[in-house]
Amino acid sequence: MLLGYFAAIFSAIMWGSNNVPVRKAKGYDSFYFNFLMGVGIIIIGLIISIINQSFIFSWWGILTGTLWSFGNVLTIYAIKYIGIARSMTLLQGVIIPVSFFSGIAFFNELVQFWGLAIVSLILFGIGGYLLTKSEDQQNSQKIGQGLIFSLLAGLIFGFYGVPFRISEIAPQDFVFSVSLGIFLTSTAFYLIKYSKPSKKFIFPAVLAGSMWNLGNFSSFFAISILGLTLGYPLTQLAMFVNVMWGTLYFKEAKDTRAIVRIVIGSIILFSAAILLSLSK
Repeated sequence: MLLGYFAAIFSAIMWGSNNVPVRKAKGYDSFYFNFLMGVGIIIIGLIISIINQSFIFSWWGILTGTLWSFGNVLTIYAIKYIGIARSMTLLQGVIIPVSFFSGIAFFNELVQFWGLAIVSLILFGIGGYLLTKSEDQQNSQKIGQGLIFSLLAGLIFGFYGVPFRISEIAPQDFVFSVSLGIFLTSTAFYLIKYSKPSKKFIFPAVLAGSMWNLGNFSSFFAISILGLTLGYPLTQLAMFVNVMWGTLYFKEAKDTRAIVRIVIGSIILFSAAILLSLSK
């Protein structure tokens, strides 16, 4: 049980930081950047598979990788439009309840305290509202697009753990197929929407993909030990790491009111995540 919590925390740290290289890069094509992230992911996937001497192929893993690729393209666009703090916190605020209820719907995972679950959903709504509220009318269209991309990505990522649970494959055996699925899908996306390659994006994109897959590998342990209703939502505490990067490092919030709104919204979402985990 303790290993599951450690795995979730490590995953949250990796997932909370892997988009920093995405945010720092400027002028990239989203599909090209997504492809390079896929390269980093397959490299880490191969290293993990070589260490574990496991190259098990699973169509469930390919499906998981395909889901991630769709969600990641949306995430890259969201970060472009509204920054890392707001986009990632909102995205993760959607992932948590979706993954929670997918565990109930698909795997009959039990909830002992429905009162806590209902309160947590109300808090998710309040926190999400604070994060989506904007006083920047000048860029309202771009902000609106960024919010939509974040919500759609969160919905896709919310079902990310479902194929893994269905497969009943051990985490160290599942990572190869997921990595392969991501690499193949991101390559296909890039070939369909081709843009001129640029060397300056190779390092940040590959680094972002590598960090993500380390967190991904750890998240499978969290899900296998703690279950989908608890393990995967806990990994989404990456929202706090994202907020710290966005507000303190990138200075995405320009005024005190915006900073306070982002911080309060994040705290509310964090509280909702804790209540949701306690309801199991």
